[in-house]
Amino acid sequence: YVLEVSSQADFTPLWTTPSSATPNIALSTLTATDLVGGVTYYFRVGTLNWNGAVNYAAAVSTLMPVQLGVYLTTHAISVPGQVNMGTSVLITTSVIVTNTGNVKETYWVRATTVSVGSPWRIGATPGVDQYVMSMLINATPPLAGDFGVGEDELDDVEKACTAAVFAFGGNCVQLPIGATRTLWFKLDTPLVTSTVATQDIRIYVRAVRDPDPDPNP
Repeated sequence: YVLEVSSQADFTPLWTTPSSATPNIALSTLTATDLVGGVTYYFRVGTLNWNGAVNYAAAVSTLMPVQLGVYLTTHAISVPGQVNMGTSVLITTSVIVTNTGNVKETYWVRATTVSVGSPWRIGATPGVDQYVMSMLINATPPLAGDFGVGEDELDDVEKACTAAVFAFGGNCVQLPIGATRTLWFKLDTPLVTSTVATQDIRIYVRAVRDPDPDPNP
């Protein structure tokens, strides 16, 4: 038996050639891999005779649903020890984000204080109870000077990754299925704070489908 899969009704081109094949007539399933979301696939099963000639059954088709997925290697990163106000701190714990969906994804990121009743807020410059959180994408730990002013700063509203925003040794635009990116953060603490309580800041990463104009890459 042979299983053929294509995004075209005439099976030209095939998604793979063949998608799956077996000489074992007792096998109950054949598997097609690397299918992506948002594409209508056509399937046909054929039997091969001893000479390799194929006789196909009627084809069927189905739309593969789009699935978005984001996996983070950790949900807790810590500032290394106590820090003074008005200082810039590189956070040495990285976060690896993986596209676990079935389409290319572009990420949108934001950050906000989640401590109940906290006076701390995120901003573009440090101030009274105001901090700056920045993010970069790089395989290895960046230096403080690698973080750009403006383009790499997070806000409490989402900012989309671009070829410049959050980008350094890579970006998170049209991230392929299964691909990963390593995220690094820098915290510029408030100049003055009105609280001595521990502050929790939450960073959100949201995936959106980035249109892929070519269903047969």
